Amino acid sequence: YEAFEMIPYNENELVGTPSSPFVLNKNIKRGDRGYIPDIFVLDQNFPNPFNPVTHIGFGLPETSEVQVLVYDLNGRLVRTLVNTTMEAGYKRVLWDGKNNDRQVVSAGVYISVMRAGNFTDSRKMVMLK
Repeated sequence: YEAFEMIPYNENELVGTPSSPFVLNKNIKRGDRGYIPDIFVLDQNFPNPFNPVTHIGFGLPETSEVQVLVYDLNGRLVRTLVNTTMEAGYKRVLWDGKNNDRQVVSAGVYISVMRAGNFTDSRKMVMLK
């Protein structure tokens, strides 16, 4: 699961010549932030509390069928943010504080839920007005 990547490095638009380029070497490993996580993960939304927009991050160790959903405290589905197959890696989705009918929801506590394969996790989110 180790990878070696050659990244061209460009500073002040000087990158060397084709026969003598300046190259920055970077070793990346499975689990490094920004690459592929070791396990499924649902991050806490940011910012929290929020008004009117928040970001929900999550990580997939493998290509998976993914759902990211928002529920109210009564267990009613408010918004489906993601419902598709996604490749492995770290992802982020934005919730604009609107329901599936595109109406702004009221201030309060909401629950973000991520489902992928056999994984399910949830986080509490607070919307202020």
